[in-house]
Amino acid sequence: MRRTLVVVALVALVAAACGDDSGDDASEVRTVNGCRIEADTQCPNVDLSGENLADADLSGADLSGANLANADLRNSDLRSSDLSGADLSNANLTNSDLTGANLSGAKLDNANLEGANLTRTDLRGASLQGTDVENTTRCGTIRTDGTIDDESCEPATTTTTSSTSTTTTAPTTTTSTTTTSTTTTTTAPPSST
Repeated sequence: MRRTLVVVALVALVAAACGDDSGDDASEVRTVNGCRIEADTQCPNVDLSGENLADADLSGADLSGANLANADLRNSDLRSSDLSGADLSNANLTNSDLTGANLSGAKLDNANLEGANLTRTDLRGASLQGTDVENTTRCGTIRTDGTIDDESCEPATTTTTSSTSTTTTAPTTTTSTTTTSTTTTTTAPPSST
């Protein structure tokens, strides 16, 4: 019995020394400069420049005015996030989902947006110098000048339904006017002399 307790105690010590906490690492939220890297986080004006945020779920996050220059945001979920006024220059946003994000006034100079989803994204007043948006999904995207970009909108789906229809035609009345000309010739009877 005593030997069993010693073995159990040693196993517990080794597990603690190795940092084994039964898989709880997956539930820990990464924090960078006081900002929790998670959905709906509130981190306006935070400095995340150069950070590796690939595959991060930052949907609904407030990152307005944040410094994300040179950040790696590949495959990140930024749906409905507020990135207004943020510095995303030289950021890698390859295959990121920015659906409904607010990027108004943001600096996206030389950012990589290859394969990014910009559906309903607000880019009014944003700086995109050296940034190519051709290989992005754009539907209802508000361009820097405020116009709408529907370049990638899918055509509406047409559904064909079989139905019976009856067409009723109202009778038509045609009115025509006929002018008849009558010529009357009167012949006087022969006179008697």
